[in-house]
Amino acid sequence: MCAGAMVLGRVGACVYGCADPKGGFLGTLADLSAHPGLNHRFPVVAGVESEACAGILRAFFRDLRMVRRRAAGSSG
Repeated sequence: MCAGAMVLGRVGACVYGCADPKGGFLGTLADLSAHPGLNHRFPVVAGVESEACAGILRAFFRDLRMVRRRAAGSSG
């Protein structure tokens, strides 16, 4: 969805930290930024501070799981 929005929004470039191996479409599963069937292309810079970004995402989802477990445990 995000890559499609970037194409439709005619972004000039995309810079991101860590790849999404299950759903990334800016070079992971495919590359929508350079797809020959589309009328807009843009450069992508991947892996900027990738370890730090991955750590932030891991912490975010770990914390989200804890909050959801607590909420599920207190609803009974």
